[in-house]
Amino acid sequence: QGLVIFFVVLIILSFIITLVLTIIRYYDLQVTRDNKGFKLIAGLFNRKEISAVHKKVQIVSWGYNPLQELLGLFRVKILQASAELDTRKARFLIPGIYDFQLKKFISEYFSDDMLNRFLTFKIHPLIIFRYTIIFGLIPCLIGTVLVYFTGNSKFYHIAWLFPIVLLTMTIYQRNWKLDVNAHCIRTTSGIIGRTFKLVHLYKAQSVQLSQSWYQRRNNLASVHIFTAGGSITIPYLDIRSAEELKNYLLYHIESSRRKWM
Repeated sequence: QGLVIFFVVLIILSFIITLVLTIIRYYDLQVTRDNKGFKLIAGLFNRKEISAVHKKVQIVSWGYNPLQELLGLFRVKILQASAELDTRKARFLIPGIYDFQLKKFISEYFSDDMLNRFLTFKIHPLIIFRYTIIFGLIPCLIGTVLVYFTGNSKFYHIAWLFPIVLLTMTIYQRNWKLDVNAHCIRTTSGIIGRTFKLVHLYKAQSVQLSQSWYQRRNNLASVHIFTAGGSITIPYLDIRSAEELKNYLLYHIESSRRKWM
């Protein structure tokens, strides 16, 4: 019971701290648009100005947590090319906008005809088994051993990790989705919320395929797509889909004449 109270208090404190920091950082937020792109000005004690220049934009991301979903709000983040070592300075973040504003925002970078006729990929269910074993079953076995040698039955509480991790990873696998068409890539992910990412194919600079020993044994692979503003990783695809995706993206990278910036 004491452990439950501790976690409840921790969650409440985390929420309050996050809320206060968000208010301080985004107080009196103003977003304007000009011919070059968007400009964001915000801050309570230190007013900061961040620009999102159209030609530098690499990845457009948006999403929501349960509270934002309840309020009908979306957070928007733009990753753009930057010569600075600290890539966080190149991130353009709006903590909350409404659906109609989000659609207008996305339309600045992706027209409606670019966002249809997608080919969809799902990550393999074996990711559930893999992470449930590591973060669920193994801790439970350790807890059992500790009970045996110490006689302290409180270690049995670790057993709750198994169903929690199993449920979490099942939701994660079911929600993870990759959509690809002739213009762009869109990913969907999340457990208690959703995060979406969009990137033009011509913005991709390189593509890599990686495999852990577990993935090699089960004919799986992860695909990493790199842009000048960040990367996108698609985990646990079957090896055939991963290789087809890699070859498709490499073809667009080598054949596209459009400049990434």
